[in-house]
Parts: sequence; C-alpha cells; structure tokens
Amino acid sequence: MAYVTKEQVAGIRKQIKAAFPKWKVSVRMQRHSTVVVSIMAADIDFLKDYKDFDGNGVATKNIQVNHYYLDRAFKGKALAALEKIKTIANKGNHDNSDSQTDYFDVGWYFNLNIGEWDKPFVKI
Repeated sequence: MAYVTKEQVAGIRKQIKAAFPKWKVSVRMQRHSTVVVSIMAADIDFLKDYKDFDGNGVATKNIQVNHYYLDRAFKGKALAALEKIKTIANKGNHDNSDSQTDYFDVGWYFNLNIGEWDKPFVKI
C-alpha cells in the first residue's frame, strides 16, 4: 500500500528547494500516498517549450505533467530540470507493480505540475 510520511515530503521539499533556490515550488502530500510537486514560478519557460504528444504547441497556463514521458513533451533545460525533480521526488521510492495481474506495489505515487488549476505558472 502506498504511504508517504510528512518527514519524507519535508526531505523532498528541502532537496528540491536546494536544487532550484530561485524557483517557487510547492511540495505537498496528498492523502498520505502521493507526493505532489507543483512548479509555480521558474526562470525556464515550461509553457512555451511544452508540446503535446502530437507535436502541437499548447496554449495553456498550467500543465499536469506525465512524468513517464518527459522526453516526449519537453527538451533542453526544461527536460533536465524536470528529470532532476523526478529523481529527487522518487529517491527511496519503489515500484514493484504488475498491471497484468492487477498488482500494484509502490512506495508512494508522484504527481508533477507546472502551475496549478487555480494559479497559473509564472516565468521569472
């Protein structure tokens, strides 16, 4: 059963803020099972460089990032930064799931957002 503690989330928050000190990043726990990282302001324009899976540019103010396919949606500095955040947020996590047998075993789930639905991303 997926479970993450307040201490683990605080450690992830501390590491992300140390890696990106100029950024405004929200790191929070959701339902004791998910680490949610939202990049609210950064010096990289994630929205400008984002492309959907068809390769079309998307005019939006926030993105719910599919962290399994970062390389399909981002490139360059944006991709490197998101990969680093993904690595930090999943340090100590495990995924022994087998979807064919309907068996899910993860340490915790991970969600990555650029902005939030009610607060748009801002380039600084």
